[in-house]
This record gives sequence, structure tokens and C-alpha cells, in this order.
Amino acid sequence: DLLARLLSYDPSGRPTVEEALCHPFFVQHEEQSRRNEVLEDADPETAALFAELDASVHALERQTFTGAVDREDEEEERYLKEGLAGRPNL
Repeated sequence: DLLARLLSYDPSGRPTVEEALCHPFFVQHEEQSRRNEVLEDADPETAALFAELDASVHALERQTFTGAVDREDEEEERYLKEGLAGRPNL
């Protein structure tokens, strides 16, 4: 979404710098930077808990992405089997 808008051929379709920086991609990285700053000042036990939570979030994101890719592959395979089965040989 953001990348397509940033690469729009028509300049009027491109977001401003402020609009682009408000996109969730950049907001997420800003929030991560803030968490890292807080963790630098936190006691070791709290820092370990936040690191574990962060690792869990990343694992969940990877799992969600992998599941979406797998579903897309299954849909493509089903389409090819069903779609090509109904076509006459050329």
C-alpha cells in the first residue's frame, strides 16, 4: 500500500513526507525505538520480560505471515488444478 503510493507515477498520488511517516510501518518502528530506550534504563528483570514479549510478538508475526503465504499457495494450486482441468487441450 505505502510503497505503491510512494512510487506512484503521478506526483499528486504520492503521500507527503508527513503522511508517509504516519503510516503504520514507520509508527511501528518509532514505537520499537521508544521501547528500546526505556529498556536501556530498566532493571535487568524488566528488560528480560520485555525482550521475551518482543520475541513472542515477532514469532506471532512470522507465523501469521507464513500462514498467509501457505494459504495463497494452496489457493493458487487449487485454481491451477480446477481452472486448467476445465480447459480443452490446445
